[in-house]
Amino acid sequence: MLFIDFDSPAVEEFSNTEIKQIMQKLSHLENEIINNFTTVEQQANEIRNKIDYLENALNRLSKMDWFHTAVGSFVTIASAIGINDSNSALFLQMIKDFFSGFKLLISGA
Repeated sequence: MLFIDFDSPAVEEFSNTEIKQIMQKLSHLENEIINNFTTVEQQANEIRNKIDYLENALNRLSKMDWFHTAVGSFVTIASAIGINDSNSALFLQMIKDFFSGFKLLISGA
């Protein structure tokens, strides 16, 4: 599908239950990244700022827009902590685990 179906669940806002679940997962992801990667305080603050931004965005963006914002934020975090060949698999697994368990977009697009 090339065009967005504006009646699809992907353009809906998150429910309160979804927001709570995602915020818990974001908090867990933040802790995992900070604990598993050698980060200086400046890097830890950048990670916290990006996670805070994503938490706040849950209340104002559609599911699809939030997903795109999250992907961009995770790329920024990866750059900030210096992801390289030796630690990229761990970081990607963390992101994969984050997105598991809830469905943001409708498949079949």
